[in-house]
Amino acid sequence: MNRKITFSPDEYYHIYSRGVDKRLIFMDDNDRLRFLILLLTANWEEAFHLSDLSNWQGATLTEINEKNVGESLVDIGAYCLMPNHFHILIIKK
Repeated sequence: MNRKITFSPDEYYHIYSRGVDKRLIFMDDNDRLRFLILLLTANWEEAFHLSDLSNWQGATLTEINEKNVGESLVDIGAYCLMPNHFHILIIKK
């Protein structure tokens, strides 16, 4: 499915989301780590299957990022994970 919105190159975008009724979305460090792993892998140009995560148990974010075989879709400039919401600053290449 193609997006109807196009991103402009070299522009910054602030992405954020909050839990329904301001509920917690990150219960512990495992939730935060899983989010960061999915953030990295969803940014890969190559297809990724969630079932592959089970093969990487115990791997660090750096090790997972090194498995990237293609280009990333955007540069992640900064992120902040709060208990009930998150912020991500991306830069379109």
